[in-house]
Amino acid sequence: VSIHKAFYKALALAAIDDLHIHDFRHLFCTTAAQSGASILQIKAITGHQTLQQLSRYTHIEGARLKHIVDDVDK
Repeated sequence: VSIHKAFYKALALAAIDDLHIHDFRHLFCTTAAQSGASILQIKAITGHQTLQQLSRYTHIEGARLKHIVDDVDK
């Protein structure tokens, strides 16, 4: 079963451009990382074979990284 046809039809009806099913994978990985999930946990959930693959999907902003460093510094 493929949801692609229905997904893209819904996007067209809603006049939404430049959104792809794969974008939700990026969103999940990034949100999970920012919520405190470890990279290994996210890798297990998403099924990525390598950390290099996962790194393409996980985008952690600089402010979040600084917060982690500050927590460790305490």
